[in-house]
Formats: sequence, C-alpha cells, structure tokens
Amino acid sequence: MTPYDIAEKNGISEQALNARLARGWTLDRSIKAPINKGRSKWLKIALENGIKKSTFDYRYYSLFWSFEDAATVPVSQKPPSERQRWLKVAKENGISLGTFNSRVNMYGRSYEYAATHPVQKQRKKEIS
Repeated sequence: MTPYDIAEKNGISEQALNARLARGWTLDRSIKAPINKGRSKWLKIALENGIKKSTFDYRYYSLFWSFEDAATVPVSQKPPSERQRWLKVAKENGISLGTFNSRVNMYGRSYEYAATHPVQKQRKKEIS
C-alpha cells in the first residue's frame, strides 16, 4: 500500500499530502494528521486581526505558512511601485493614463520616458 493510499484512507487527499510534505512534515505525520485541525480557531484569530479569509487561506495553502503565522503576521502596506511613482509624475505632466500605458506596453518605452516626454499636438490635416 502506497503512502497516498494510506492518506486517502485517512481522509487526506493527494494534494494535501503533497502540500504537507512540501511544508517539511514527516511522511508519518503527513498521512495520519487530521485535515485542518485548528483551522477555524486560527481563522477567527485572523479575522480579529484584520486579516481577510482569502489572505489567511493564501498564506496557508499557497505560501505554506503555519496557521499561527497566517493569522497573526500583519498585512503590511506595500510601498508604491516604480510604475505607480511614474504614473504620478505623468499625471503632473498632463500625460493621461492611456498615453502612459501605450508608451510602456505597446512601444516599450521606459517609465521615465512615458511620464516625462511631452504629448505631441495633433496637426490639423489640410484638405487639398
């Protein structure tokens, strides 16, 4: 009988077994420990700490944090990204979001160029 068969018999899916092993659990503990023991207690603590359920679950299931860390480590505010800083400069220079995005995404320009290079005035076409 494989470890996956034993785990399944104990109500533990293949995905859960692999996640536990990735977290560094021993094989014996991974195939025998009940699923989500204590999760509801830690989710309640997370919500009391202002941590959303989706953030708690992401930390635990995707980042392999412990329940305690997922529930107690504060969600830090990220500093503005380089792109956000240059968007502010673009706005100050009268450059629209659309122009900034097209310069960066379509034409491969740097954030600095996209935010600081003046917008060309449209020439009126002469009818001949």
